[in-house]
Amino acid sequence: ATSALDWQNQSLIAKSIDGLRGSMTILTIAHRPSMIAFADWVVAMEDGRVVEVGQYRRLKAKPGSRLSRMLSGEQSETEPADVA
Repeated sequence: ATSALDWQNQSLIAKSIDGLRGSMTILTIAHRPSMIAFADWVVAMEDGRVVEVGQYRRLKAKPGSRLSRMLSGEQSETEPADVA
């Protein structure tokens, strides 16, 4: 669970996970969209239901997608823009 981590330690974990890409399947469950920036595929859920499935890069670029809306509202003054 990374939700209680500070941004520096979260960044270290994200970099470690990203380094494993291509060598295994990784399933990441996250509340912070920045923790899935390395993902190939995203399954967005709300109230226990799947509301969106797709490739990260396509959903990020798609106006109105759950992922693009989450990403646009994610950053705050205390969070670095790029933690992965």
